[in-house]
Amino acid sequence: MLAMNPAMPSAWHAPTLSEVLKQNNQFRASVASGECATKEGGDCWINRTILERSVFNYGIPRKSRLSEFNALNLEPSLHDLVSWLGAHTVARSGKGLSYLEMGVSSLKNFDTQVNFFRDNVSVLAAMDIEDPNPKRASTWGEPTVVREIPSRRFNSTETRATFREMLAVSHHRAHPCVRDRSLCQDRTFLWPSTRHEHHARGNSVVYTTMDQMDSVAWEAFAETRFSTLGLPPFDLVFSDGLHTYPAVMKEHRELAQLKLLSAPELGRDFTMVWDDCFVTPADMRRKSRHGAPSRVGDAVVGHIAPALAAHLRRGLGAGHSVTFCFVHFHMNTWVGGSDQHMNEVCLFTTLDMSSLLASPPSKVYGGLGGESCTSL
Repeated sequence: MLAMNPAMPSAWHAPTLSEVLKQNNQFRASVASGECATKEGGDCWINRTILERSVFNYGIPRKSRLSEFNALNLEPSLHDLVSWLGAHTVARSGKGLSYLEMGVSSLKNFDTQVNFFRDNVSVLAAMDIEDPNPKRASTWGEPTVVREIPSRRFNSTETRATFREMLAVSHHRAHPCVRDRSLCQDRTFLWPSTRHEHHARGNSVVYTTMDQMDSVAWEAFAETRFSTLGLPPFDLVFSDGLHTYPAVMKEHRELAQLKLLSAPELGRDFTMVWDDCFVTPADMRRKSRHGAPSRVGDAVVGHIAPALAAHLRRGLGAGHSVTFCFVHFHMNTWVGGSDQHMNEVCLFTTLDMSSLLASPPSKVYGGLGGESCTSL
């Protein structure tokens, strides 16, 4: 078992978003440098060989230029905001962060967080249907496989539908498990906490391969986290996996039922972030065949955020109160440089967001400036 969330050796600084951007860009620049940045393709974060062996191309559009990953963000992106949220959680608690990212793709964002929280004994967990991108995971050292069970990946209706859609543009025609026998197993990899510079940079990393639509996989995920590794619930969750209404509803039910979310009664803040949080406009909803909401934002705004608010209130009990903020905004995501990709984002948190809400928004890069918390 791991000794989780011990007190940090020194107080953690609560940085500004600009300070976060500067630190993260230094790390991104260190990855996107040298021979990989100058050769054709610019495959510093992931390469075509890895993508050809993947299941869903790590969620990267097949027409994407890998060199796009190398451009630095000119203003804070959603991934920098995730770092900011984690840093302020740590500063308030005085303990390491317990972080979950669902849908880690090439590991660009997740590896950025591993580097950002390198000195505060945090525990960072990744979940994806793909195995870890070896180009980045190899920089953490050699992992231990702490759990391995027969895979139920690709069994769920939602995932099979996504797989069929991907097959239409893929050179693969065989079922992933047939093409690559390693995909017949769900595994949890552990990079234990160490100060060695080549080993997860001073924190612990846990990576689980699984289908987020599979309840059995979720039960195994929770058992491994609590019973095998002795880890606490998550303080900060970033939902960036299967971007559909059923998928985010499923992940919320599993996180809540399996008690994987932190709460004020545990003396911890809690934050959850959703990328691609598009909400169906009311006029379009009226024109649809059934009039039912069907996008990620519809699930978050209509169901998940109110349920999280109720969960926090219920946990504290009568006579106690908790302050939280829910905000829906636009922000640049993972692509850097001048070719920005703006997405809709939803954020639920118990942290004080007043400084970011009061800051001026960027017309190009977005952000929380000018937004306000919604009552739930």
